[in-house]
Amino acid sequence: MIFSPKVSKFQTSHIRNNRSAIVKKQILVTFGDVCLVLSDNAYLCGKQADFIRVFLKRNLKKKAKFFFKLNPNVAITKKPNETRMGKGKGNISH
Repeated sequence: MIFSPKVSKFQTSHIRNNRSAIVKKQILVTFGDVCLVLSDNAYLCGKQADFIRVFLKRNLKKKAKFFFKLNPNVAITKKPNETRMGKGKGNISH
């Protein structure tokens, strides 16, 4: 995958589900003048992030320069279908 981290301390991670809490914080724009930010908490898989990057690249062409900064720090795991309960956490799906 294009956006998977090269090195991580642990193979899998625990996910805390606090989608109800919306935190409003000040966003500092480090590159350029305009910043596009998600308003709600969401998970993006690698294919979706790559589609957004390609879409912006095709539509902006040479009108503007954009920087795509993404920090993939949560690995989503899934156990295979028709497996019995137990025996640890599943493999990384996306």
